[in-house]
Amino acid sequence: MTVAIDHVIVFCSVGAPEAEKLVDLGLEEGSPNSHPGQGTANQESAELALPFPAWTYRPSYLPAGRAIHVAMDTPLTELEFFYLGFARASSTTRREPARHKLPVSRITGIDIELPVPGPHSKAARAVEGLSLVSFHGADRWTMTLSFDSAASGNRANLGPDLPLVLKW
Repeated sequence: MTVAIDHVIVFCSVGAPEAEKLVDLGLEEGSPNSHPGQGTANQESAELALPFPAWTYRPSYLPAGRAIHVAMDTPLTELEFFYLGFARASSTTRREPARHKLPVSRITGIDIELPVPGPHSKAARAVEGLSLVSFHGADRWTMTLSFDSAASGNRANLGPDLPLVLKW
């Protein structure tokens, strides 16, 4: 099974004023989402060859037979990891912006600086072991996303409002 990072979620304030920095930089906003009827179900996902132990979440807004697998035993001081086995880049239900004014096409690196000493959860160690994400100790949270191997040498630091650095 090939595992790749497809989405990165950055939580913002109500109304997402921080998102304006991304739009001003040249990224297009995707569709807003709502998740009515949030409910959970615990179940081991031994039937899947996930890179981490997970429980299965079947929200009512997903079609029957589809589920979101949520990494188990991740402390609140760490990132959360999700696996959506049904999600494929070519099978999205809505057409989200694929072209941006900022000339980027795909995420090729994710570096997370976090003020939490190791050892990290099994999920964090698993995704780092697959070279999907790199974790480093730091004084504060910061995520660096590299697009297209950062070939142009350009970079934007969106801090301090948004602890995010983009390289393209």
